Amino acid sequence: MSHTKNQLIEALSNRSVEGINEFGDKYRAVQILPILKERYPTQMLKELVSVRIYQTERFVYLETTIDEHLEKQDKLYDEVMKDIVDDIDALKNYRICRDSLSFPVEGESTFSPENTVFENAFCFLSQEHETIAMAYDFFTVEGGEEVIKW
Repeated sequence: MSHTKNQLIEALSNRSVEGINEFGDKYRAVQILPILKERYPTQMLKELVSVRIYQTERFVYLETTIDEHLEKQDKLYDEVMKDIVDDIDALKNYRICRDSLSFPVEGESTFSPENTVFENAFCFLSQEHETIAMAYDFFTVEGGEEVIKW
């Protein structure tokens, strides 16, 4: 599904948070995973539980969160542990990765902290399918190959 800039910003407006990060910097982040799942319903990694545009006053990042339990798909571990632990979800580990989007392309950065986090999210989501498939680790091998062919 294609969104206009205003439609996308409106859809994202209730998916944003702001605060102070671990370095004492102000940040604002917006969750874009639901839109990615809408566009790529069967191609994405199931262990990918969050994709956000994360922005400080100086930099713009792509932040991804992987549920390591889903990644490993360790069903034997689940069976053994369910008898020992009341809540198996309490044992989950998440891997969060923040990759800079503040790199210059042809002399200019596509993503700028001078833009709102919503404008940067729109810019990110406006990239070609092939670019998203090749530059970011969102897809299964088969899913990535399918997206590249679009």
